[in-house]
Amino acid sequence: MRSRLRAGAFLLLLLVLATGCLGPKPVLVSYQATPPQGAGLPFQVEAVIANQGPGSGTIRVTVKLTNKQTGATLAEDEKTVGLEQDEKQHLFFQIDLPPSAQNLDPANIGVEITPEYPIE
Repeated sequence: MRSRLRAGAFLLLLLVLATGCLGPKPVLVSYQATPPQGAGLPFQVEAVIANQGPGSGTIRVTVKLTNKQTGATLAEDEKTVGLEQDEKQHLFFQIDLPPSAQNLDPANIGVEITPEYPIE
């Protein structure tokens, strides 16, 4: 009986410790991608990230542009920001395309946005 009581108390302590150190749960709410409006101009991405977790902390948001036909990565950018509980953030990315992708049809450019926590 005593060992069950100790085990229960230990599990309760672990639960309290685990919930006390939980950070944010960043989720992509929406995004808008704007292809370059002329030669040499950047590809623009606006992402809205929300914290759906119980805590706050530093997150990383990565935007990767890919060639939909080949799957090759064209360009990538990332930002690290603090995110409070129940907060939403608007992040703006301006990504330069490599010369090999300057004439690529914008319909063939894929946009992948990944919010991460914890940051490794």
